[in-house]
Amino acid sequence: MVSSADRQTLLVRRLIGTAVEAIGALPTAAHAGALQRAGQAYRRLLAREWPHLPASELQRLERAFVEVVGERVGSAQQGTGGQP
Repeated sequence: MVSSADRQTLLVRRLIGTAVEAIGALPTAAHAGALQRAGQAYRRLLAREWPHLPASELQRLERAFVEVVGERVGSAQQGTGGQP
């Protein structure tokens, strides 16, 4: 049986993977705005799923999400030569 923590971990990994794919498919000039919107959507999801989390923790998690997704998009583009 899969624990709740394992399900949460899998969900976050899927969200990161989906965000990396979606943002990576955009022109480079659109990445910053898309990362910001993805982070905001992630924070809203967390707030809905875990309403007990304080705003400061939601902001920290949003920043971490944006950082990880941004790094992975950048790494993916460096590996493929980038996108116009």
